[in-house]
Amino acid sequence: MYKKLFSILLWNIFYCISILSAQTLPDLSEKIPLDPAVRFGKLENGLTYYVRYNPKPQKRAELRLAVDAGSILEDENQQGLAHFCEHMAFNGTKNFEKNKLIDYLEKTGIRFGAHLNAFTSFDETVYMMQIPTDSEKVVENGFKILEDWAHNLTFDPLEIDKERGVVGEEWRLGIGADERMRKQYFPFLYKNSRYAERLPIGKKEVLDTCAYSTLKKFYTDWYRPDLMAVIAVGDFDVEKIEKLIISKFSMIPVSSNPKIREYFPVPDHDERFIVVAKDKEADNITINITYKLPKFPEGTVNDYRRNLIFRLVTGMLNERLSEIQKEADPPFSFAFTFVGDFARTKDSFTSIAFSKENSIEKCFETIARELERMRRHGFTAGELEREKKDLNKGLESRHVEKDKTESATFVWKLVSLFLDKNPAPSIEYEFTQAEKLLPGISLEEINNSCKELIPGEKNCVAILQAPEKENLNLPNEKRIAEIWNATVSGDISSYSEEKIPDKLMTHPLTPSTSFIIREVRDQNFNFTEWTLKNGAKVVLKTTDFKNDEILFTSFSEGGINLYPDKDFYSAENSDGIIASSGVSNFTQNQLQKYMTGKKVNVYPFINDYYEGFRGSFSPKDMESFFQLLFLMFTTPRQDSVAFSSYINRQKSFIENRSLSPESAFWDTIQATMAGYHPRFKPITPELLKEINHQRAYEIFKDRFSEAGDFNFFFVGNISADSLRPYIEKYFSNLPSKGKKEKWKSIKIKSPKKSLVKIIKKGKEPKAMVQLLYRGKFQWNSQHIIEMNALCHILNIKLRESLREDKGGTYGVRVSPNYRRIPKERFSITINFSCDPVKLDSLMDAFSKELNKLKTNGATSEDIEKVKQLFRRERETAVKENRWWLEVISGSYLNRQPILGDLEYEVFLMLLDPELFKKLANDYFNEKTRCTFKLLPE
Repeated sequence: MYKKLFSILLWNIFYCISILSAQTLPDLSEKIPLDPAVRFGKLENGLTYYVRYNPKPQKRAELRLAVDAGSILEDENQQGLAHFCEHMAFNGTKNFEKNKLIDYLEKTGIRFGAHLNAFTSFDETVYMMQIPTDSEKVVENGFKILEDWAHNLTFDPLEIDKERGVVGEEWRLGIGADERMRKQYFPFLYKNSRYAERLPIGKKEVLDTCAYSTLKKFYTDWYRPDLMAVIAVGDFDVEKIEKLIISKFSMIPVSSNPKIREYFPVPDHDERFIVVAKDKEADNITINITYKLPKFPEGTVNDYRRNLIFRLVTGMLNERLSEIQKEADPPFSFAFTFVGDFARTKDSFTSIAFSKENSIEKCFETIARELERMRRHGFTAGELEREKKDLNKGLESRHVEKDKTESATFVWKLVSLFLDKNPAPSIEYEFTQAEKLLPGISLEEINNSCKELIPGEKNCVAILQAPEKENLNLPNEKRIAEIWNATVSGDISSYSEEKIPDKLMTHPLTPSTSFIIREVRDQNFNFTEWTLKNGAKVVLKTTDFKNDEILFTSFSEGGINLYPDKDFYSAENSDGIIASSGVSNFTQNQLQKYMTGKKVNVYPFINDYYEGFRGSFSPKDMESFFQLLFLMFTTPRQDSVAFSSYINRQKSFIENRSLSPESAFWDTIQATMAGYHPRFKPITPELLKEINHQRAYEIFKDRFSEAGDFNFFFVGNISADSLRPYIEKYFSNLPSKGKKEKWKSIKIKSPKKSLVKIIKKGKEPKAMVQLLYRGKFQWNSQHIIEMNALCHILNIKLRESLREDKGGTYGVRVSPNYRRIPKERFSITINFSCDPVKLDSLMDAFSKELNKLKTNGATSEDIEKVKQLFRRERETAVKENRWWLEVISGSYLNRQPILGDLEYEVFLMLLDPELFKKLANDYFNEKTRCTFKLLPE
């Protein structure tokens, strides 16, 4: 009878399990549904639209016009014209002639570049705009602009000829070592494919000479509703936006005789291609191994499961490469792998490594061996368990933040849905499916997928990019093949796991419940300041901007300048050395594995005047964060292997840096402006020898030996009650002897008078310019706002003159900088690049615009643009944890009060033409201007 009862019980258990499995296991053939929050439609003319409500950021909408057409569709005489069409969208439409489109949007508080931009690639062109939604007129005009881009570009011949110069300057920016090497390997990477012949930037001669009709023909052929999607995500009424789209875009006519939109293949090849691309100006050594794969479908749950498998595989392989990178003499400074889009008709599995000069063959051998080890032996159960935890943590964090996700995230998923047919389900759906799928992904499946990613020699391309210089013995294609074949045919053992310590903290800490001796509440800005018994301060601001984010920073006066010149390089690199050494009894590799599945980051820093820690963590991982921070304070690790690895990796980054014309330019500026002070020498492999491991460790210990003079800042989803126990437990046990330090200045003899320095380096016909103004500055919030406004207005005027009117440069950047210590000083830099032939005329144009500002001040129209921009940017910034962390910590660091909204608005209202006239004359003093020019040899 007992046997019968047991059998019935067992049968019931199995029955329940089968029912439960049927309920929880997903149907792999199920099509992945579109996020139900998205309103999807297709107009009669073929145009697709997606609309989604999302309140973050508030009062903003992300708009996109996605065109399923790019450079791959250009005729022979149109190479570069898909990109040229994109430029013309900002140079005249039916409703916004010439440059009025940019002018109008800037008046609404939109920053050109950050909030208004576009890009063209092989297969698509995408226009992007972020607009405010608290004005119906602005919203309506936003969609009017999208409609104009879709079918109402004017192609004014005068504007086309002006824009030839701008597009030509963008082409010029791209020429150099990378471009010359790309010409050597692209014919193999995209062999027998149209992709090898249709780079988006195109041909300079086509850009310079194409007929107006040829340019417009690309637009009329390919900008048509059946190849377009309008995508809108933001803080708006979905019904109204959908009606707006229907009313504006339904009227676009269908093409009467449409060209076939062909999707071009990348042909397979049975043999492996090996390419050695060399250039005299190449400043690094890169190895790229790409396996071209069939295009994987993306529409079903099974496809999503395969995607999870590939993410697990590449994650585990990247962990192995990261371990190798931390060896004493690693063959590469950095390496990574990924599975991704190669073309519309191909995917790829790619491995990239940055090699040292003396390790090129070893680097090839290592990458080949690790790929073969993965293909032959797969991964271990421990690796898979850790990677599943990490992947699940990322998905969980996204899920927790689903109601705080930025509109830009959603809009790009919908762009990808339209162009690449990548599904765009809800965050909830994706998380739920992953929760069901991940446990069922077996180690056997993972290891079988490795063979799918590495199909032998078929469709494999290996590329070596390196400097062409004396005494650098580069392996040729034959030698690389020998190394590869010998490696993959040799004995390769399976991966072996190292043991990880069980606990981060090996000894208990006794909390001090009386450690917080004073609490002050700032009622204006809603943060709390605690004074600790040792003199340190903890500042906390609780926000609801993110659910799974707490940001942290800290500082203490001191810094590198406290140490003599002979210790400079040891001091400057001490934070990087210790950060890469692990902590306590954990190596960096062990620490990384121990922290699997946790969202915790802690980074030390030591600059000229301060030291501290920065980081972030999830509310769930507070204990791990404080343990790690405590150990970095009290038991930093001195690891000789980590030190050697750090030095060797730094050497690989800089050993060919001087070959780059741009690096020579920036190094010259730095050395000149520092009066050739020894601390500002361009770093070289020889100078790396001055770093002493023991001294670097001692300096780090010294910098963090006193916690009592630190200020600690926490901003995010954290309350005073949740933080208090960790302060009482961990901060009360930090070292504190009552020592107070002050930063120290060093004497730098910067140039006092104007100078002009010309650097001649490089073979390409391109010039770079930096104009630098500097002087005394009275540090306060009003003056900072004024300088930012002045530089933004000058930026507008120089863009209008040098770029839009003269077509002489792709862009001008005016950058203000100001500091409080060691003395209150400012600097303003103006940077642009151009054709060397046009340099003098552009310098004259710059002087003309600056003199207008000095003589007349700014126009009321430009001042209003700045005011609107600053208001709009502050409007979104105050809803970001990062902004509050910087503002609050900055007020303590600079001993300045935080600027409230009302004060900020008062300072904006004080901006007027006469003020800008004064500011331009005060800050742009030609007697102290330093001019640097990079010209070809």
